[in-house]
Amino acid sequence: MTLPRKFSTNSNSINDANTSIDLISIGRVISIDDEFDGNRIKVRINGVDKAIADADLPYALPCMSRFMNIMPNVGETVLVLTFKNDNKYKNRLWIGPIISQPQNLKNDPHFYSSTSLFDGGVRAPKKAPSRLPKAKGIYPNKSDITIQGRNNTDITQKANEIVMRVGKHLINDNLTFNKNTIGYIQLKNNVVIKEATEKTKEEKGTVVNVVANKINLISHQGTPKFVLNDQESLITDQELKNILTKTHPLVYGDKLIELLYLFKEFVTNHTHPYPGLPPVKDKPTLDLLNFNLESIISPNIRIN
Repeated sequence: MTLPRKFSTNSNSINDANTSIDLISIGRVISIDDEFDGNRIKVRINGVDKAIADADLPYALPCMSRFMNIMPNVGETVLVLTFKNDNKYKNRLWIGPIISQPQNLKNDPHFYSSTSLFDGGVRAPKKAPSRLPKAKGIYPNKSDITIQGRNNTDITQKANEIVMRVGKHLINDNLTFNKNTIGYIQLKNNVVIKEATEKTKEEKGTVVNVVANKINLISHQGTPKFVLNDQESLITDQELKNILTKTHPLVYGDKLIELLYLFKEFVTNHTHPYPGLPPVKDKPTLDLLNFNLESIISPNIRIN
């Protein structure tokens, strides 16, 4: 059966052509604009594209699945694949971007560092982060499966553990681990959650740790209400300021129970010297009066 040709023209379609890979080239990204949101980009291949203006460069289609949204920056390096035919300007494919070293995730320029690990690269590579003590823990171990963001984020799968992090390194130093404000959600499996005793066995299970400077637990139906569905940011910076000031502080359960025990002691033990006089300020009364009510609430976990 003959397949229809594209746009019903007499030119060969991709189905008619030889679709084996012929050439892999290194190219510099010129444009990432695509009116169809197909993740097509324009790439200049040194030598091959020397006589073509930037605007006339052919599009290269992504080799990666659209379930992963990864785009190069303009000026970065990608690999360009072409099919076996006489025209190197048709049906290009791209893979990338090429990131030479993990500290260059934010941007790895074509004419500077991206080719540093290639033979004949313009620059020599820098020292590996794994060899720098202050950078320990920032970038993935070889045994990890990690999705890394451009700027200070990642999601890592370890053995029986998943970690989603933000702020893993200092703002202006991506080779120094952030020990003060790193935020993460850590899910761990096969963790000892109850030690063994003479009468009971050790109990293992799962643990979820949520770590940040401030933690907000917010509901769409909570009070007060906040705008939680901004189409770009979900929660804008201004709305976040409202959340941090207008939500309710979470109560420490153990401190609340401590206060209730003081009330219980006061109610059951307080005495009056004579009818109509104030109660005797005995120990239960003084303990209740001296209790710091602010100690009941968390300054960093808030709800609505």
